Amino acid sequence: MADTKTDNSAVDLKVKVREWVLDRLAVPPSELSVLDLYCGQQGEMYQRVWSKAGHYLGVDKNRPHRLAKTMRASAEMAVQELDLSLFNCFDVDCYDSPWAVARRILRRCGHGRFGLVLTEGTARSLKSGDCNEVIRATLGLGALSNLTLMIRFNDVVTRLMLASLVSLPRVRLECAIEGVVRKQNVIKYLGLVVDKAAR
Repeated sequence: MADTKTDNSAVDLKVKVREWVLDRLAVPPSELSVLDLYCGQQGEMYQRVWSKAGHYLGVDKNRPHRLAKTMRASAEMAVQELDLSLFNCFDVDCYDSPWAVARRILRRCGHGRFGLVLTEGTARSLKSGDCNEVIRATLGLGALSNLTLMIRFNDVVTRLMLASLVSLPRVRLECAIEGVVRKQNVIKYLGLVVDKAAR
């Protein structure tokens, strides 16, 4: 059976991780500014969590919801073109690997404390032997490496990717939480509070 991409699997767990980030971030709702990448057509996380934010922008390359301000664009293009210093919370709820987008966010965002929520579905790529260049580079694997055996080490891969993310210049991880759904594919929901020092 082929893998099915689902817009809102494990909704309650996703909401809990986002609420955990908000509790730790401890900014008044009026000062919360969210960039919701892969916001989806239904806007489930907007309805359940992000509608409390004083400022919100949803981004989706397909059909973004119409419940708030949204734009139709890829997450990669959005984090390259938008002024990320306007946001203090980033939601990267993709189907596969969030690491390339998350790294770009951390490189381009302003300084200060902010929340970062990641949906980590790399297990699907590892199972098929296909993996993005950020993971290959971080793990020191060439383009011709067969990664199907790496599925056994999915938890280690996640830890290494997270360590590489927070080892970027001026970035410090304050706290993190992980929620895991183990079904056909392992999906991890990561909530981070990060502090980025000024230059």
